[in-house]
Amino acid sequence: MRRILIALVLFAAVASAQVGPNRARQIQEALRRYGIAVRVTGVMDVQTTQALKTLQKENHWQTHRIPDARALDLIGLGAVHNNRGDLGTLEAKR
Repeated sequence: MRRILIALVLFAAVASAQVGPNRARQIQEALRRYGIAVRVTGVMDVQTTQALKTLQKENHWQTHRIPDARALDLIGLGAVHNNRGDLGTLEAKR
């Protein structure tokens, strides 16, 4: 059990180094809207990292890189959602 806890803490430390506070807050808020209870702290903490890892595992996606682009798409933060207006415009022109 202790090894698992140490691994999660180290994993969260690596993830938080790669995700800035604004993006961490966006991810946490999106997870909450998706129905996953996480604290909104602005830090990629163990709870947030584990929530993303579980989400990715449940969808049979890789769990080595957190967050995965597909997980971000699923919770509404991916490139598909950021360009929604542009895609709608392109489709309307066809």
